[in-house]
Formats: sequence, C-alpha cells, structure tokens
Amino acid sequence: MKDKIVIVTGAGHGIGQAIAERFGAEGSRVILADIDEAGVSSVAEGIVASGGSASAVTTDVASEEQVDVLFDQV
Repeated sequence: MKDKIVIVTGAGHGIGQAIAERFGAEGSRVILADIDEAGVSSVAEGIVASGGSASAVTTDVASEEQVDVLFDQV
C-alpha cells in the first residue's frame, strides 16, 4: 500500500483507528474521516508521529454534502 491514498471512515477510534494506523505503517497517505473531531485528529497525529502521512477530516458519512466535501479535499 506504499504511496497509495486511502480514506478510512470511522477512524477516530476502534477498528477504523486500527485500520488507519496499519495503512499509515505500510506507507499509505491516510485520510481519516470521523464525526469525532478530537478522536480523528488524535489518531492522525499519532500516525504522523510514527513517521506516516495522515490528515484528519471531520465528516459525518450520513451526510452526502459532507462526504462530497471530503472527496473534494482529497
């Protein structure tokens, strides 16, 4: 997954966090999306601190408008 861009939803905690961290460890540029701004920001900071590339985007995936914004940012 090196040099791939991946979007992980629900990345602020739990399984989403674990998936995002794994992609980050494998060299992907990880876009973390979650409704929990503090959680998703913390996970992104952890990935970057470990040498990975990550960006946090507060997103409610139940909102089509917010998902459109997420993809526009990517």
